[in-house]
Amino acid sequence: MAVLVLSRHPHSLRRCLSNLVGQLAEDDDLLIAHDAGDHESPIVALDLCRSAVPVRVTKPAYSDALTAGARATGADAIAVLEDDMVAMNGWLSALRHHLEQSPSTGAVGGPVLTFRGVRTTNSFFEGGTLEQVTRMGRHHDLLHEIPAKVWNEDIGFLARGNVAFRRELFDHGDPARLKDMSPAVEWRLAQTVRHLGLRVVYDSRIRVEQHVPAEAPVRVELERAARSMGYSATVILGDAPQRVDRLATLSWWMLVGTRRSPGLLLACTASLRGRGWPRVCLAAAHGRLLALPVSIRSLAKA
Repeated sequence: MAVLVLSRHPHSLRRCLSNLVGQLAEDDDLLIAHDAGDHESPIVALDLCRSAVPVRVTKPAYSDALTAGARATGADAIAVLEDDMVAMNGWLSALRHHLEQSPSTGAVGGPVLTFRGVRTTNSFFEGGTLEQVTRMGRHHDLLHEIPAKVWNEDIGFLARGNVAFRRELFDHGDPARLKDMSPAVEWRLAQTVRHLGLRVVYDSRIRVEQHVPAEAPVRVELERAARSMGYSATVILGDAPQRVDRLATLSWWMLVGTRRSPGLLLACTASLRGRGWPRVCLAAAHGRLLALPVSIRSLAKA
């Protein structure tokens, strides 16, 4: 098995690798994907693991890093971790267990527990499948939250910083489908796995911690989340399986949405919550407008 660590901040990479190196088996590969101008990350990685393999990525896109990592290893599965995340004890062995015990599993992952200083988010991810993205408002967009219960089940997509893929995704997947559609790349990858006839499995016991700088402005984070969710859900619903009523669900998403990413109608009440929320509503609308042409093209092909 190979572990691909996406490095953007060398100072975070040391903390990430400190808890990861001890989980590696003797025949595991450790790959460090870094930008062409980042010369510090390979030094940090080799200092902690002499067998680490630096993988230079000319483009910062997530899918480009995955593709470059797959070319650098012959492992039958690739686990992905971001440098601001710390894999909890047993993380790698749990991913390995799922893939070895179930040949039908093409991708497996779990939640990301986000820490800001010493506090973690206090929301709960209840999980669900794409069919639960309905006009009743159930949208499983909180993959970066604490799970409400221990379970493992098929799911629509996985958090991209806590996931492992089988080799088939890169050897036999359609290259066009691997093109980065950030921030909806998680959905594109899950689609590719399912097109290969394999399952996408979520296990709430496979956890990593994400350490967000305590000084990061909360308002900026809320705006980023609203824009990202607005874009992702619009792309996802336009390209959803036929059994989902695409047009009705997409209309609901554009008009209502969720508390974190309100649609047009919900934005009217959300903007009354206080200072800063009008900007969050604008960010949510911006994400939807950016993704709408992509979603319309998908609807036209259906």
